[in-house]
Amino acid sequence: MDKSIKNTPTGVSNIGEWARNPIAWENARKLEIDFDLERLNSFLISTEEEETQQQNAIEIQALTNDLEIEIYVSNKGADYWQELLTWNGGKNLLTPREIGVIETASSMPTRMPSIAQCRIIIDVETRMKLEGFLV
Repeated sequence: MDKSIKNTPTGVSNIGEWARNPIAWENARKLEIDFDLERLNSFLISTEEEETQQQNAIEIQALTNDLEIEIYVSNKGADYWQELLTWNGGKNLLTPREIGVIETASSMPTRMPSIAQCRIIIDVETRMKLEGFLV
């Protein structure tokens, strides 16, 4: 293709203009290209394989997201989560379940919150920041 497009008629110096010319397209259509099908097939995958790869990528991303959530909660540290509980104090912004989950985080490393608890913790933290919790 490259040679065909660059093979401009005499007097034509702008390859971009020539490439839009119907004659250039007709010349390209007439090209006989010898494909190494075996080599090309080595780069192709079936629809089923593509779906499997996409599903694997989704699962890996979910695991990565879960790990990032757990790391985030852990890196904040027990003292941070205890401060959130203390700040909530008499405001009664948290449900008993949320308080229990935050208490688990505030007792790290003795007790580590599960991934489901970490998700709740992050949701609670986001809500509390909107309510004015700042550390």
